[in-house]
Amino acid sequence: MKPITCIYFISDGIYIKIGQAKDLKNRITGMQTENPKELFVIARIEVLETQLNIEERKAHSYFRKYNLKNKFNREWFSGEIEPLIDEYVKSRNGIILDKKLEIYNRTKRKTKDRWIRNTVYGIEHFDRTRPRCFFYPDEPAQITGHAGPDESYRTMAWKGERVYISQKKHKENMILKKQWNVNYE
Repeated sequence: MKPITCIYFISDGIYIKIGQAKDLKNRITGMQTENPKELFVIARIEVLETQLNIEERKAHSYFRKYNLKNKFNREWFSGEIEPLIDEYVKSRNGIILDKKLEIYNRTKRKTKDRWIRNTVYGIEHFDRTRPRCFFYPDEPAQITGHAGPDESYRTMAWKGERVYISQKKHKENMILKKQWNVNYE
């Protein structure tokens, strides 16, 4: 994907940084290695590279009363600006990223939505290339062994061929095997 040139609003959960980046993804990666807290993008305003300084000064000026007044960190602002960011970013034709979804995904990790991520490009769906279960198509096939590039998946014989099965189906098979002494492998 093409690098995103923009003004960004990044939170560490307490404070918010307003800065500029010629490549937002690389900028966040660099910042994360320097910061012990997890950083996440709240919003971004895409601009031409020649407009970065001007747009950043506008944002800093707009939120100046919330600046932390630290001579070493002039780009960090109080978390009080968070409710104001939506209005400002929308007025500058920017993009608000769904922070609530990202926090939910980081804390809950439910099977059905854990592959939805809030990235610097907005919300993206990461459906791994794992095959789906033949019996429960909304479930992925169960990995046998270690996950990774050489991962293998659990299968079973069904009507003369091998089909992928999920952990849910495998558990059902194990219950049937115990009850009826039937082998489904």
